Amino acid sequence: MVYAERLETPKDFINAIQLAVKREHIAAMYGLPKSGDETWTTSGELLEKIAIKSGRLLKGGEPCVRTTAIMSYVTIRGVDYRIMWPHQN
Repeated sequence: MVYAERLETPKDFINAIQLAVKREHIAAMYGLPKSGDETWTTSGELLEKIAIKSGRLLKGGEPCVRTTAIMSYVTIRGVDYRIMWPHQN
Protein backbone atom coordinates (compact mmCIF):
# COMPACT_ATOMS: atom_id res chain seq x y z
CA MET A 1 0.00 0.00 0.00
CA VAL A 2 1.26 3.48 -0.84
CA TYR A 3 0.70 6.14 1.79
CA ALA A 4 0.00 9.49 0.17
CA GLU A 5 1.70 11.39 2.99
CA ARG A 6 5.00 9.66 2.24
CA LEU A 7 5.09 10.60 -1.43
CA GLU A 8 7.62 13.32 -2.21
CA THR A 9 5.38 14.94 -4.82
CA PRO A 10 1.82 13.64 -4.45
CA LYS A 11 0.54 16.05 -7.12
CA ASP A 12 2.40 14.03 -9.78
CA PHE A 13 -0.07 11.16 -9.36
CA ILE A 14 -3.18 13.27 -9.98
CA ASN A 15 -2.73 12.95 -13.77
CA ALA A 16 -2.94 9.16 -13.51
CA ILE A 17 -6.01 9.42 -11.31
CA GLN A 18 -7.66 11.75 -13.82
CA LEU A 19 -7.08 9.18 -16.55
CA ALA A 20 -8.64 6.42 -14.46
CA VAL A 21 -11.65 8.34 -13.10
CA LYS A 22 -14.28 9.98 -15.29
CA ARG A 23 -14.48 13.77 -15.25
CA GLU A 24 -18.15 13.66 -14.19
CA HIS A 25 -17.30 11.61 -11.11
CA ILE A 26 -14.51 13.96 -10.03
CA ALA A 27 -16.79 16.97 -10.54
CA ALA A 28 -19.59 15.36 -8.55
CA MET A 29 -17.28 14.25 -5.74
CA TYR A 30 -15.92 17.75 -5.13
CA GLY A 31 -18.91 19.84 -6.23
CA LEU A 32 -17.15 21.33 -9.24
CA PRO A 33 -18.66 22.13 -12.65
CA LYS A 34 -17.83 19.44 -15.22
CA SER A 35 -18.07 21.74 -18.23
CA GLY A 36 -18.00 25.44 -19.06
CA ASP A 37 -15.69 28.30 -18.18
CA GLU A 38 -15.46 27.44 -14.47
CA THR A 39 -14.08 23.93 -15.05
CA TRP A 40 -10.45 22.76 -14.98
CA THR A 41 -8.15 21.95 -17.90
CA THR A 42 -5.01 20.74 -16.09
CA SER A 43 -4.35 18.76 -12.94
CA GLY A 44 -2.86 21.87 -11.32
CA GLU A 45 -6.07 23.80 -11.91
CA LEU A 46 -8.09 20.89 -10.54
CA LEU A 47 -6.03 20.82 -7.34
CA GLU A 48 -6.35 24.61 -6.94
CA LYS A 49 -10.13 24.46 -7.34
CA ILE A 50 -10.43 21.60 -4.86
CA ALA A 51 -8.18 23.45 -2.37
CA ILE A 52 -10.26 26.61 -2.59
CA LYS A 53 -13.53 24.67 -2.37
CA SER A 54 -12.37 22.68 0.68
CA GLY A 55 -10.62 25.60 2.41
CA ARG A 56 -7.10 24.21 2.19
CA LEU A 57 -5.30 27.53 1.93
CA LEU A 58 -1.88 28.79 2.94
CA LYS A 59 -1.19 32.20 4.41
CA GLY A 60 -2.21 34.87 1.95
CA GLY A 61 -5.05 32.78 0.56
CA GLU A 62 -2.93 30.65 -1.79
CA PRO A 63 -4.24 27.11 -2.36
CA CYS A 64 -2.17 24.40 -0.66
CA VAL A 65 -1.68 22.01 -3.56
CA ARG A 66 0.33 19.40 -1.61
CA THR A 67 -2.27 18.72 1.08
CA THR A 68 -5.03 18.83 -1.52
CA ALA A 69 -3.20 16.25 -3.63
CA ILE A 70 -2.83 14.00 -0.59
CA MET A 71 -6.51 14.41 0.29
CA SER A 72 -7.56 13.74 -3.32
CA TYR A 73 -5.29 10.71 -3.65
CA VAL A 74 -6.78 9.11 -0.54
CA THR A 75 -10.38 10.07 -1.35
CA ILE A 76 -10.43 9.04 -5.01
CA ARG A 77 -8.62 5.80 -4.27
CA GLY A 78 -11.56 5.01 -2.01
CA VAL A 79 -9.73 3.74 1.04
CA ASP A 80 -8.90 5.91 4.00
CA TYR A 81 -6.56 3.85 6.16
CA ARG A 82 -6.78 6.40 9.01
CA ILE A 83 -10.37 5.43 9.84
CA MET A 84 -10.48 2.75 12.49
CA TRP A 85 -13.82 0.94 12.35
CA PRO A 86 -15.20 -0.51 15.60
CA HIS A 87 -15.16 -4.27 15.80
CA GLN A 88 -18.48 -5.98 15.17
CA ASN A 89 -19.53 -8.63 17.66
